[in-house]
Amino acid sequence: MSFQLSACIMDEAAMREMWQFKGASGRKPCGLCKNVISKFVASQIGSTHFVGPDCSQIDCCQFVANEEVWEAHDHLPRFIAMRRKRFERMQRNLGINYNSLGVLADVSLRNWVFPTSACYDVLHCFFPLAWSLSNVVYF
Repeated sequence: MSFQLSACIMDEAAMREMWQFKGASGRKPCGLCKNVISKFVASQIGSTHFVGPDCSQIDCCQFVANEEVWEAHDHLPRFIAMRRKRFERMQRNLGINYNSLGVLADVSLRNWVFPTSACYDVLHCFFPLAWSLSNVVYF
């Protein structure tokens, strides 16, 4: 018997606990998007490739692959020997907290548990993006 995690609907706190995504405390607030960066950093860069978390056009967001999340997490242990502030800055830049005992660090789970199975719940997606109730699609 085997299983595969298909979808997990969660808020930011649950994403942080399960996947170690930094959320709003990171420069990459969305752990599921490659090019969504904090509003402040987006305004400093001024690039059309990166968008802020207030972008309401879903086609502007580039979604991350499971392998990219695992690679970013696996990349972090190389920086543990650095000064603490530099290590914390690297975690903030990648948008992931390093946890050697977490789900992302457990290589044996990678065939069944995928970071991209996470879904933000509607209230944490639409309303912080300044969407009005009339823009929410009802099923």
